[in-house]
Amino acid sequence: MKYNKEMQIQIQLKQLVITNPIKKPKYEYLLLTCLFINKVKLFIRKIYFITEHLNKIKRVQYFERIYHRRKSKIQ
Repeated sequence: MKYNKEMQIQIQLKQLVITNPIKKPKYEYLLLTCLFINKVKLFIRKIYFITEHLNKIKRVQYFERIYHRRKSKIQ
């Protein structure tokens, strides 16, 4: 399975948490930070997707209005 860089870092941090009980809190904190950053990235992607979708809808509505105006002028 091919992992991206973020997943590799998370896996390394999990291994560090397991192997180093003394520094466990520090590594757990880093791991949680990585997970939080990933969640934020996913959220931003969703917002971007939704806004793109809404922009497409607005664009289509705009062109439909122009089309109907031109159609009514011709008749």
